[in-house]
Amino acid sequence: MNDFKKIHDFLKDNYENGNFHEPDYHYEYSYQDQKKYYLNDVRNMSDFELGYQQAQSDYRYGYQIKYYPVSLIKIINEILDNRLTEIVDFMIGYNQAKKDLK
Repeated sequence: MNDFKKIHDFLKDNYENGNFHEPDYHYEYSYQDQKKYYLNDVRNMSDFELGYQQAQSDYRYGYQIKYYPVSLIKIINEILDNRLTEIVDFMIGYNQAKKDLK
């Protein structure tokens, strides 16, 4: 119980001295702000554009360019009553960017 009293006193002293107060400045470009803008941009993009952008990013940063079997996925998409449409659009965008980058 004595340890809790020491911790309490330590926290109280630091709080009263202002050690736990918020800083007076605000980071203009904080991580949360950037994340919010990124998520808004991504939500407004089509699946084709996301695939296209991903291929450009992979190429720019030297990552391995991926192979997506679009024909196979289109067949599976037809079987599954078009439940894979977003994936197909992403793959088509990715493959289009691969052609444009060559």
